[in-house]
Amino acid sequence: MSCAARREIPSLPDVYHGGRLRESDPDLIDFSVSLNCYPMMQEVRTAVQQCDLNVYPDTQASRLCRTIAADAHIDQQQVLITNGASQGIFLISLCYLERGDRVIIQGPTYGEYEHDAALFGAEIHKIDASAGNDFVVDTGRLIEAIDRLHPKLVWICNPNNPTGTLVPVEQLAQIARCCENCGALLVVDEAYIHFIDTPGRYAFSHRSAIIIRSMTKDYGLAGLRIAYLVADRKITALLRKIQPQWSMNAAALAAAEAALAHTAAYERQWKAIRRDTKDLERRLNETGWSCVPSHANFILTKCRTGPDGLPLKQSYLRERLLDHHIAVRDCTSFGLSDHVRIGARTPAEHDTLIEVLQREDLWQ
Repeated sequence: MSCAARREIPSLPDVYHGGRLRESDPDLIDFSVSLNCYPMMQEVRTAVQQCDLNVYPDTQASRLCRTIAADAHIDQQQVLITNGASQGIFLISLCYLERGDRVIIQGPTYGEYEHDAALFGAEIHKIDASAGNDFVVDTGRLIEAIDRLHPKLVWICNPNNPTGTLVPVEQLAQIARCCENCGALLVVDEAYIHFIDTPGRYAFSHRSAIIIRSMTKDYGLAGLRIAYLVADRKITALLRKIQPQWSMNAAALAAAEAALAHTAAYERQWKAIRRDTKDLERRLNETGWSCVPSHANFILTKCRTGPDGLPLKQSYLRERLLDHHIAVRDCTSFGLSDHVRIGARTPAEHDTLIEVLQREDLWQ
């Protein structure tokens, strides 16, 4: 075959995601995903059922943009609706990266940033936080790397997946100013921001930053794929030029609009999920699991030791838990082969998890 693909494609890193295990086990309790575990609100379900599927959706998602902009007190043109956060990540990489450009990724973190940077031939520099410091971001080290490398893009997931760590607003502002001085863009993925203790008081923006917000986790719309970017209108105008037409479908737009109309109810859910996550973290620690303090709706925990006194590999733990109809997120893809990520679910399901983890025959 004489038609060659991009030379970067054969060596692209794979991106592993949690979920989709219930297809083979209907009784599975899936802790491998980090979603709002509450049932979809009836108002959202009704909006999806009543949307007219025989009419093309608004390619600009104008009404949804207006709602988001009004809530954030920003210009409507600063908002770009995307087909999930993954499309936003792809569009940013497509828009700004050329072969040889430098990218800094604050890790360990979500693999799509590296995947898309590699697709466009970028030179990738990972600045990994230390497990010995509970994966807290070393802002000084990151700023030093930006000053030295002069990257095109700097990626931060905040709160970070899978560690649950949070970079304070003041430190993000320092990083953004450094990016501006170096001609870089800071991209902050806030997919889990509504699960932190005080989301209403957390607001970060900067003219050299792009904010990614996903509605799949907090509003429980994972199957519909909808997210949005917030940035300077010059940035969103460029991204809008390269976004494929018909990226959003009518059902996703209807669900998102209905969900935002009931934000107060969702805020009560997020508060309950945060409380339940903290309680699960406490119980895991009491059971002998070493948990990283989390600001999100999931917990990164180091596998306990096995009968031989050595740390268990997550692959062994994962398979043993699947035998008990429980799935956790294998963190090998994050470079953490002795850790698993556990997404918060209902208190009753937390009881089941703790009960199984305390079974001695699990480790035989």
